[in-house]
Amino acid sequence: KEAHSIEALEDGTYTLIEITAPTGYVKNESRVTFQVEAGKTTPVEMENEPYGKAQVLKIDLETRKLIAGATLAIQDAFGNEISRFISGEEPYVISLPKGTYRLVELQAPEGYVERNHSVEFEVKAGKLVQLVVENVKQIEVPNTQKSASFYFYLIGTIILVLGAGTIYMALHRSKSIS
Repeated sequence: KEAHSIEALEDGTYTLIEITAPTGYVKNESRVTFQVEAGKTTPVEMENEPYGKAQVLKIDLETRKLIAGATLAIQDAFGNEISRFISGEEPYVISLPKGTYRLVELQAPEGYVERNHSVEFEVKAGKLVQLVVENVKQIEVPNTQKSASFYFYLIGTIILVLGAGTIYMALHRSKSIS
């Protein structure tokens, strides 16, 4: 929070590098080269950008309430997965360096339709971007496959019985005629 002074450096060229960034800031990867001359104070500055934040809200399209159980991932601009999480009853918040990212729904919550899409978003230093991902509930469709197969079985049985009856009657008539 305050300037740091280094005494007793010999004349020459030096390079300042950052080993770790302050909490909440992106590590500065640049190198700051400076000259030291006897009897002179050389001010050297290195700046850090604050992380941005992304807040993900997974909501029910109809009720607009948060829904839990979706598996989501945040990817960088190259498709590398940075974070994978399951939506909950609270929004998911992640700190990210500025840049372009993609939010991908990998699995919908139980009882909801799969989205199978992604949303591209941009994070700016020190800013919050809010992402709202909506899901619609699956419509319950009665399982008619069992009743359809039952009816096919029933119709088949009736045809078989009628066929057998017709053959029996035909044979019975032919015996009566002889």
